[in-house]
Order: sequence, then C-alpha cells, then structure tokens
Amino acid sequence: MQADAYSGHEALYETGDIIAVGCWAHCRRRFFEIAKTQSKPGLAAQALQWIAQLYAIESRINLTAICGAASGDLAGISALPAMVGTQRHRFADSGR
Repeated sequence: MQADAYSGHEALYETGDIIAVGCWAHCRRRFFEIAKTQSKPGLAAQALQWIAQLYAIESRINLTAICGAASGDLAGISALPAMVGTQRHRFADSGR
C-alpha cells in the first residue's frame, strides 16, 4: 500500500500481508531537512541528487507516454543507476 508517513498506518504492516511503500516526496523531505543542517554536502545531499535524477526520469517517462512509447521499459532502464546508488549506500551504512 502506498501511503504517507502517517503513523496510524503502521498497524496495517505488522503482519507482513501488506507491504508499505512510500513516495519520493516524503523521503526527499527528510533528506532535505538533514542537508540543511550540514555545514558541507554529505550523503543527504547525494540522496537529493539521486532523487532529482529519478524525478527527471519520471518527467521523461510522462513525456514519452504522451508520445505513445513504452514508458515501463524506459523507467526500468533509466532509473537503475540512481537506484543502485541509493542501495549501495544503504547497505554500506547498515554493515551488510
């Protein structure tokens, strides 16, 4: 289920039958708040750059869809480098 970060939804995900997915806007907001507090650009600033890349890809997909091309193929190919970057840092920080 895609939902915002409302804590009241947490009970829905406890059994594992419903998987929580968020939106990049809410995720971006957290990184933006962190980046504002940093004296020099760090991982939060890098995350904002990756999210900006994903937004740019989404814009291209929307434009391509209007023109009738296969937007799903474009999304999968174009978003991969940005998503790999986010996952690489996520696993590095978690010790995996």
